[in-house]
Amino acid sequence: MTKKIVNVFKKNPGITFWSVLLLSLWIYHKDLFFIIILLYTYIIILLLSNIFKEKTKKYISISVWIFAGLVFLTVLYVNNYMPHGEIIDLTEYGCEPSQNREEREDCYQEDMRNLQIPEWAKFLRSYGILLIMGLAGMGICAGSKKSEE
Repeated sequence: MTKKIVNVFKKNPGITFWSVLLLSLWIYHKDLFFIIILLYTYIIILLLSNIFKEKTKKYISISVWIFAGLVFLTVLYVNNYMPHGEIIDLTEYGCEPSQNREEREDCYQEDMRNLQIPEWAKFLRSYGILLIMGLAGMGICAGSKKSEE
């Protein structure tokens, strides 16, 4: 199994550059986001390779889709049933509204600094859609069939 994983990374030389870039950005910015992206990339590469059996990939795919559904329901709950913060007009801070819209909704943002909800709820309110899209991509990759090589 270890040889198969090593061969997957040998076949993809760009992953070395991508890894060095993300690790450098992590060291420079001290932000865990870059490590999460790197791990997500590794998982996608392993799911697209021929390392796992079809049955295992099917179970991984089902698990990821169930988790994505649970995250989606949690995001709906957070956005609809938890308290909301004050809406701030960002035009005072240099936000320029889009010329295509009659309303200037793109220059308003919710202030969550003093909001009395858990931190995970603030995270899901801000980045929930990105998490759902990432899980959906992972579910699609896990459900893909083996390629003929």
